Amino acid sequence: MRAPILVDAKPSAGWSLDFVHDLFACGRRFRVLNIVDKAATSNPSTAGSATSC
Repeated sequence: MRAPILVDAKPSAGWSLDFVHDLFACGRRFRVLNIVDKAATSNPSTAGSATSC
């Protein structure tokens, strides 16, 4: 049986990064980097970029 990995639940103890991408209706692409603090209840950090049509 495996033991669970214990993670400290303090803010800024663990982060997750994720790129999300999609297309607008005009065909223009956009990409967003989401940064999530695993212990925080709100995660307002998002950075984006887009190509021109």
